[in-house]
Formats: sequence, structure tokens, C-alpha cells
Amino acid sequence: MYLRASDKVSGVENFHSAVGSKLIRRNLVTKALHDGLSPRHGLEAEHFKYGKPKDGPLIVGILGTGQQGLRLLSAINPDYIVVKSVADLRPSNQDRAAEALMSVYKSKGWTTAEEMRKDVVFHASYEELLKSAEHDNLNAVIIALPSHLHAPAALAALEAGLHVFVETPMALTVADAKKVANKAAQKNLILAVGQQRCYNWIYDHALEMVRLNLLDDVHYIRSQWHVLKPENKPAKGEAAKKEDKKKAKKPDEFKIDWWQNVPKEEAALKFAGYSNPLELVRWQLYEKYSGGLLAELGSQLFEAAAMFVAATPNRDSERPYPLSVAGSGSQILRDAAGDIDDHVHCVFEYAIQGYVDDKNIPPKARKKIAVQFDLIIGNEFDGYGETVLGRLGSLVLENEQKAMLFRTLDVDKNVRVVEKKDSKGVPTIAVPKDGKADEESEALGRLALQGADAGFATELEHWAFCCKPPADNKGSPKPLCDAAAGLYTTVLTVAAAKAVKLETRVDFDKDWFDVKSDKTPDEL
Repeated sequence: MYLRASDKVSGVENFHSAVGSKLIRRNLVTKALHDGLSPRHGLEAEHFKYGKPKDGPLIVGILGTGQQGLRLLSAINPDYIVVKSVADLRPSNQDRAAEALMSVYKSKGWTTAEEMRKDVVFHASYEELLKSAEHDNLNAVIIALPSHLHAPAALAALEAGLHVFVETPMALTVADAKKVANKAAQKNLILAVGQQRCYNWIYDHALEMVRLNLLDDVHYIRSQWHVLKPENKPAKGEAAKKEDKKKAKKPDEFKIDWWQNVPKEEAALKFAGYSNPLELVRWQLYEKYSGGLLAELGSQLFEAAAMFVAATPNRDSERPYPLSVAGSGSQILRDAAGDIDDHVHCVFEYAIQGYVDDKNIPPKARKKIAVQFDLIIGNEFDGYGETVLGRLGSLVLENEQKAMLFRTLDVDKNVRVVEKKDSKGVPTIAVPKDGKADEESEALGRLALQGADAGFATELEHWAFCCKPPADNKGSPKPLCDAAAGLYTTVLTVAAAKAVKLETRVDFDKDWFDVKSDKTPDEL
């Protein structure tokens, strides 16, 4: 999609205006302002209904401190989580984790990494960490290992009596995902799957607009993740490296870097489970470790798109699962590394109201929403995000950091949220005759998103609370992305991978989503 800079400014202002409007989120925004709450300053706890864990922070071990592990570690709120141990095969990852810990836990008063390592135990494998879990008084673990280890590590941690936060994908097979979900239920432990968009304010506000049918019957969703593979460049001199380090204030939490070089000090090391150090450093590029683009990136997009489908009022509540998926994939880059497809495309079909499951009914009368995904390495044009189309409105979410709202294709016009004619309290989008924006609503909406993060901090806080809720808490709180949600996404990922590999359409079986059923798409 091509939008001019001015179009994007209009779209963002329109989104803010909708958030701050009386018919969407003004009550929430004004109450928060009145109570002195804002993003990352109490508003998430109020909105998602959680507080600090009972009897102090959750004591955790972190399994894996590569790019995603560091994102999670850097997002930790010390009032909710205390890291007692860290496991990573790579010495360089351990060093980066040590730096991150020094930054997160400034109140500890550590002045050197050596001081910090007296309080935090570092292990060369996740198995070692789990063996020491009881000695280290761990309550839980955060798993951010290479994806093929998510299920084995989660099962071992649950067996050891630990609550689990596991990065997506929950597993690379549906059978393993069901084992993990069943083990968590059997042990009565909390399992959360990393899907930060569930806690991202931009998505939360956008979902509310879809729930209230502001777009007027969502009928198509497009989702993409386009990544640029960096070119090989001459090695930098020491002066240039120092300058880069000076400029880098903190890691970019949204940037993907799967093409790191092996540090000199690790080049001669042997790492259990990997043929050579480069395989470990670039594990995302190998099918056996990452599951490919569909598991590594698609699983995150599938969950986000499924949230929009579930929110639309015209959904078929009797069929919350996709009907089918078809796809294609290829490896076309000249200097492709690893063995994953670098271009993958797939389309899911969901039933909406009026859908009739009858082969005698013409396809055009079957009432379905199409959800299209493009995963590409080689060109980052369009970045990543979602486009949600209704009959009247268009929502564009960009890189988890920005959302834009338009009235169909009127990308250069201000819009207002107004009451639908003859429908009291029902919102709709209108282009004002005078062309003027709703400045009051826009200002409130902008304030509502000021300081908001991608959702990493909130998902960890909520998980910690669910693991140790106060005694007077009503009911048993559970993460927004729990075992059932993790299984759902795994089914979509595996079915899509089968459709791509077999070059055929795969029809979904509802038993694949049933944790008690042995049926899976794994053997298709």
C-alpha cells in the first residue's frame, strides 16, 4: 500500500480522533486522566484488571537471551518479576543479558557485572537451569529459546512445577502444543504464550472500533511482514564500531536481525544440538529449528488477524475457526542462507453470518471473510502490520507502533465518529462538510496513546499476576494469550505450512483445536 506522508498524518489523526470520541473510548480516556493514569503508569493494570503479585515479585529464570529474550528481559518491571537465573548456550548472549539485567535492576545497586553475577546464576543450558530451579527458589520461567525447543523446555518446566511464559510459537507441531496445554492443566500451572499485540494499546483501541462495527462489516484482512536481508558489508574498524555503540542507545525492539555474524570468540566452540556455530547464531533460517517463516513470523500475525475476526459483529460465532487455508512458498533470493522459504503467501477463509456449509450452494453465496498473509525476505517495503477493510472504514496498523483510520479510500480527508442515523449509540464514520477535524477528540486520543509500549511489559506483568494473584481476587485470572490461544495459533501455523508444502487447500477439522482430541494436521 502506498500512502503519502500527509495521508499517514491524516490517518493517524483520524485514529486518535476515533479513540477520543464519545462513542468509542472517551469514557476510558477521561476517567484515566481524572485518576492520573496513563500508559505504563497504571492504566494497563486498571484496564486489564491486574495488580502486583501476591507476597512480592515472581522469581523467574530466563531460558534463552537472544534477540527476543533480550526484548523480554528489557521489558521486565522489577515490581512484578525478579530474575534469579539465566540460561544461554552462547557466552556473548550471556554478556548482553548481564548488561540488560544491570539496567533493569538499577535499584539493586550493582556496580559491576561480577557483582550482579553473585545474585543471578548463569547456566550454559536450559536443562542446567531447570535442575537448579528448586535450589534457586524459582516460581516460573520465561522461555525464549530457538523455536524447536519451546515445547520440550515448557514440558520440562511444567513437570518441575514451574509456571511458564513461552514465546510464540508455543510448539512446532500441534501434538506437542496439546501436550504442553494438557501438562499445564494437569499441574494446575499458568501458561502464557508471547503475543504482545493482545496487550498493545493500538490494537486494543482498534479492536474496540471493530467490535462496535465502526468499519461496517469487516470483509477482508490483509497482513504482511516484509524483511530486508542486509547486504554483506566490509568489516568495520574499531573506531567505527565504537561510534556505532555510542549511537545505539538501546536495541530496536521491532527490528529483525537473523543474519548476525559469529563472534570471533565463539567461532571455534561446539554447541550441543547444532552442526556449527553459524547454525546456532542464524537458527531462524533453518526449518528444523524455526519452523520457517510461517512459525517464526506468521504465528504472530495469525493471532492478530484472528483477534480482528473474533471482534467483528458479523462473525459466525458457531465457527470460530478458519474453514480452510491455501498457500504457496519459494526460496528465490540468489544468496539465500539456510533452507527456509524466503517468500510465503497464504489465504485463510473464515465463515461469517449467513454462511451455509453445503457443497450445492455456489461459493459466492457462502459468506466468508478472506484473510491474506504475505511473508517476504528481500524487500521491507510496507514493513509489517495489518489492513482491515469494512464496507465503510479502513484500518491500517503499521509495525505495532502506528494506526491509521480512513473512510474507504478517502486517505486525504479528516473523519469524525458520529452517531449512525436512526441507530442510537451506534458509531459510524463521516467526512465533515466543513472538512475540519474533531480537535478535542483527537487530542484526547493522542494523550491515550502517549508513552504506550508494544505490549511486552504488560503481558509479563499480567502473567506474573496470574501466577500469584491475591487471596481476595475473584476467580482464577488467566493470561489473554493462554494455552488454548497458543494451541489455536499452532494449528493455523501447521495447517498453513502443510498447504504450502503440499501446494493444496487444507480444510480445518474442529478437533484439531480440541486439546482433548488426538487429531492433528501434523501428519497431512
